[in-house]
Amino acid sequence: MSMLERLPDLEREHTEIEGSLADPAMISDQKRYAELNRRYRDLGELVSRLRDLGQATEDLAAAREMFTDSDGDDREMLRDEIDTAEAAIERLDEEIKVLLLPKDPNNDRNVIVELRGAEGGEEANLFARDLFEMYRGFATKQSWKFEIMDAQVSDLGGYSDVTFR
Repeated sequence: MSMLERLPDLEREHTEIEGSLADPAMISDQKRYAELNRRYRDLGELVSRLRDLGQATEDLAAAREMFTDSDGDDREMLRDEIDTAEAAIERLDEEIKVLLLPKDPNNDRNVIVELRGAEGGEEANLFARDLFEMYRGFATKQSWKFEIMDAQVSDLGGYSDVTFR
């Protein structure tokens, strides 16, 4: 059974969960509400990608059909359209595979990171600073909260010890 064949079942489950989340009685069970909300969000992404995949597949089939019936200048334009649709299908297939991977329950939890320059002297402290800046930049790009809990700055501006979350 292909993923596109499962789309109606996934859409139905998505709609059922949406109805459950709208039920005022559901709010009293916070744990169940959080589980359903997570599943609703995950299914929403998957259903959206599957719809996009279905549309791209239809576009590809239509472009191929027109390609066989066309001649001259139209063929070049249709060839580009076919290439674009094939690339979109490939990209969507990869995105769907990632969405189907089991979720790690720790993915939504916080983390505390501690970096130490330790035995390497000032060079190690500067390297610890570079690592810290890399982590901070990544967290900023991901729109994560970022907070320095403790920092020991060395003479040259590196970190002999930095802790953040």
